[in-house]
Amino acid sequence: MNEVAIRVNGVNEPVIISNSFMGRKDIIVDAEKIDESNVLEVLYKAYGKHLNYNRNAITFLTDYEKGKQPILNRVKPVRPEINYKITENHASEVVDFYKGYIFGNPIAYTQHSLEEKPTKTVENSTVGISLLSKMFLEECKNAKDQELVKDILTCGVGYRMLLPKTNKSRWEISPFRLVQLDPANTFLIRGKGIDRKPLAGVTYYLDNDTIPHFTLYTDTDVYYIDGEAPFNPKVTKKADNGIGVQPIVEYKLNSDKMGIFEKALPVLDAINLCTSDRLNGLAQYIQSFVWLNNVDIDKADLESLICNMFLLTKSGDGAAPASVQYLASNLNQQSEQVLKDDLYETLLRITGVPNREGNTGGDTGQAVILRNGFAVAESKAKSMEPIFEACERELLTVAFNIIDRDNAQGLEEIKKLNLSDIDIKISRNRTDEILTKLQALNLGLNSGVAPYDMFSTIGLFDDPDKVYTNSLPYLAKWKYDDEVNVNDPEVAV
Repeated sequence: MNEVAIRVNGVNEPVIISNSFMGRKDIIVDAEKIDESNVLEVLYKAYGKHLNYNRNAITFLTDYEKGKQPILNRVKPVRPEINYKITENHASEVVDFYKGYIFGNPIAYTQHSLEEKPTKTVENSTVGISLLSKMFLEECKNAKDQELVKDILTCGVGYRMLLPKTNKSRWEISPFRLVQLDPANTFLIRGKGIDRKPLAGVTYYLDNDTIPHFTLYTDTDVYYIDGEAPFNPKVTKKADNGIGVQPIVEYKLNSDKMGIFEKALPVLDAINLCTSDRLNGLAQYIQSFVWLNNVDIDKADLESLICNMFLLTKSGDGAAPASVQYLASNLNQQSEQVLKDDLYETLLRITGVPNREGNTGGDTGQAVILRNGFAVAESKAKSMEPIFEACERELLTVAFNIIDRDNAQGLEEIKKLNLSDIDIKISRNRTDEILTKLQALNLGLNSGVAPYDMFSTIGLFDDPDKVYTNSLPYLAKWKYDDEVNVNDPEVAV
């Protein structure tokens, strides 16, 4: 945090404002490979960069979203007994909006079919994807996605990892465990190559909030490292990484790894200051000083009056008659409200959150989406989705590595899959324009479009694979016929 001073009644009054962060930085080291010969040296440098670049910012932003904001540290030298510290936690409002708007529905894995005859091939390929979805369902991925998304929206990055299960019970089908990691205590070490491929993933915890204990994963090994105070790491254990890839996956909100409200931190602080000072102004008006002019009073009574906010003055010889009056100056609440509304509108514009009080049209169909700000929110959501999907594919790479090395029965269909066979569906509002979507579905089917492609295209279903599979008995009239001659003029028409 930074501290600046403003002049209030001739006195410098400090006001705490938030740092203007620049997003989270990649931790890059000058190494091509991490092994026993350099693991401690690399970790020492990487951990220092993590502390300097990212950890403090992540901790600050996480606390800020929870309501621990700079206004709470405000010191008010002028009449310090009146010092309201109000946090209007709009940071949490912004995070909650996008968490529900973009990621409110479960993320689904579906078949990406480019086959010429999708109605014949999709039935078999969806078996593997369905089983993969069940594995993540078993690991409560939907609930853990909400935790992950909150981290991403708050501080720009989030981390999770997959680890193989050592003792799988008879009612479990998933060969891996999905583990959510604290972004403040996790980082990737990247090499200097063009692609900046992660050389290792690191997660740690602090013993008594001082001594770190690390677990460092490379593609081949796992190192357990303890750091002593002052930081003097040593390897306490080394093991083989049996899955062939480091298991920690970094998710990011955007290319800068900035949180959703991070660019608006000064505006958020200004809103808190505005609200706090309005209450201070109200309190100071109610607790105004009483001015006693040319009033004779003994010293003991004077001290008592001053403690109770009285001021005593005398004009000397030839003084005017005695008078008693309030010294009061009230804020113009209307002007203050205009300022606060302007700050709030600025916040919404920066973050892309719709102004739900505004209305520029009707309340039916697409008008709801296009009313004040929702079009901007939709555009922002679409820019976030490809980045999230790319990170999700890295998670699937780890999952496939674990599954490929598992000898359990029933995993054959998953092992036949490629990453390119899977589409990642982040669904939002599926019920808007439902009649139009159903009409488009019917028109497409009657026009000869493959049923699976229509189910995937119209955007009505969260899980098109499941709906398509359940609908197969009812799609007989559109079943693909090998005997159809596509060169037949009647068929072409």
